[in-house]
Amino acid sequence: MTDATREDAERLVSRIAAALTDAVSDLEERIANDPAAYLDLVEIANRAGRQTEELLASAVAAARSAGHSWEAIGNRLGISRQAAQQRFGEEKPDAATWDGQVRIVSGLTAFNEMKVLEVLGEHGWHSIGYGMFHHVVRKSDKQWEHVRLLASQDTVRTLLSEGWERIGSGWFPWVYLKRQLNKPALEGDPGH
Repeated sequence: MTDATREDAERLVSRIAAALTDAVSDLEERIANDPAAYLDLVEIANRAGRQTEELLASAVAAARSAGHSWEAIGNRLGISRQAAQQRFGEEKPDAATWDGQVRIVSGLTAFNEMKVLEVLGEHGWHSIGYGMFHHVVRKSDKQWEHVRLLASQDTVRTLLSEGWERIGSGWFPWVYLKRQLNKPALEGDPGH
């Protein structure tokens, strides 16, 4: 491990510890004198562990969407390609799934999905969910606007307060938001 990597690891541990103690009011003060504070610490660390697993799964999905192979991901995780795929892989939806009002748009990557959502949004389609390489979209008679932001950006809270809607529950490091525009949807099928 290089000095820079060691420093990054130490900084991460320090920030996680601070986040855990900040998550429970007065935990830092109580831990010196109150044995029950240690059970609170166990509980919050357990919740953080589950959240970290969800963040890892989202990070893997984002890496796949950016074009990285299961082998490259497995190497970063210290596991085999097969182990990475078994742990984090999901079946890709059928691109032809369509019922007229809801459809799955697949073949998306971190590099093309926002342009595809822009075109779909102009035609009245808005995302109602997403996963690795796909978005589930629903038809409406109005145009929609979609944005993808880093989950840590303050802009997320601002947009939510301005009436944007969150799509799904998150795909670290991204948050997807949408809003309906006061324009009629364009006619025709955008072909995605």
